[in-house]
Amino acid sequence: MVSRYCKAFEESRFRAFPGWAPTAARRPDDVPERADAEHDGVLFLHETLVVTEGIYEEEDVVFRSESPEWRAFCAEVLGFSLPDSVTPAAPPPTANG
Repeated sequence: MVSRYCKAFEESRFRAFPGWAPTAARRPDDVPERADAEHDGVLFLHETLVVTEGIYEEEDVVFRSESPEWRAFCAEVLGFSLPDSVTPAAPPPTANG
């Protein structure tokens, strides 16, 4: 599914987060061409704060965290926020309506 909002960042920006632990497929030692910072790729940060390789929110997930530290990093270091034109996703309905 394509997310309602995502923003592209160079991978090196995410590596500044102390808890950055990409999935095994993205680790530089597993992928030699990614070990060199000159070959830094672009990753996408979605409104749910999931990081992926493309615009699809639940495909090719590179990193996922719900920690307060990750939320703060995204907002304060990356400057990530939803534009005014994008409303936050509504929470799922409860059993009572």
